[in-house]
Amino acid sequence: MVQVLRAGMRRRPALTIAGVVVLAVLATAVRFGVAPSRAIASSSILSVISGDVLVQPAPGAPLRAGQDGEAVKAGMTVQAKAPNGRAVLTFEDGSTEELEPGASVGIDEASTGTRGELLVHLRQDRRKRRRG
Repeated sequence: MVQVLRAGMRRRPALTIAGVVVLAVLATAVRFGVAPSRAIASSSILSVISGDVLVQPAPGAPLRAGQDGEAVKAGMTVQAKAPNGRAVLTFEDGSTEELEPGASVGIDEASTGTRGELLVHLRQDRRKRRRG
């Protein structure tokens, strides 16, 4: 009986070390082996402040009137028409992009970074007003 107990005690340190090694390997795999999320982030919200605001759902698609409160996603373009179009895009992290009359903003990409932060790639154009 004593020999059985001694044999069992000798095995415990080996099992403990094996358990620690397995946990260390799993922790390393989780930390370095899992790629950061590049999933497309949720949409932003369009707020029409005044005037004519147009939305292009995809490159080459026809422009249509933008609706206050509508979701705007990657691949879409928003235009605030001159002389009085004004709008605000509010992103999921609370950041905003203001569009003044004559401005156009395209959302090329919206994704989540390595630390969970929102990454947005915008393309902005402001057309010069013609003076006549």
